[in-house]
Amino acid sequence: HISVQAGGASAVSTDPGGRFYLGRVRGQLTEVAVDLGTLPEGYVATAPARRENSLARPPALPLLFGFVAQSELRVRVFVDVQGNGKYDATDVPLDRVHITLGDGTVRLTDRSGWVFFRGIKPGPYRVTLRVNDLASGYVPITDATRAVDLIEGKAAFVDFPILAEHSIGGQVFVDRNHNAHYDEEPAVKGIP
Repeated sequence: HISVQAGGASAVSTDPGGRFYLGRVRGQLTEVAVDLGTLPEGYVATAPARRENSLARPPALPLLFGFVAQSELRVRVFVDVQGNGKYDATDVPLDRVHITLGDGTVRLTDRSGWVFFRGIKPGPYRVTLRVNDLASGYVPITDATRAVDLIEGKAAFVDFPILAEHSIGGQVFVDRNHNAHYDEEPAVKGIP
């Protein structure tokens, strides 16, 4: 059901085998084009989707228009409040975390904790979370590098659940210069 048109003639739809027949075409020069809006989502052309043809020297038949399904990788980084390794309504997305593919492509997570790698070729990928981007006390529950196999035309998902250590620490010291900052001043021991 992909729409194909020649010149100003009415468009025809491809049959289940992807074939189309435009019938008689008038004029010396005619453009044959595939309507890209009728393609399934995620498909891109492997060659031009428009061809200009001279009817004085007709093209070899059949005219071929190739398309390929592109894959997508969706990665999510979040603080796993429940500690169950999966995203729940109470979990907190983390933004501005670098995610790197094995080919060197780097993207930052958005405010909802997502990063998308669209239009990539199917096959095996390594996805790495940059641990240094996490705040102090945040650690990944899973390995920071994960393997994923992308299937043509499909989306794959990788979650990086992050555990927040629930602890508070600090230092008690004599603030001799009264600036409310620790400037190598003496520590106070034994304070509960």
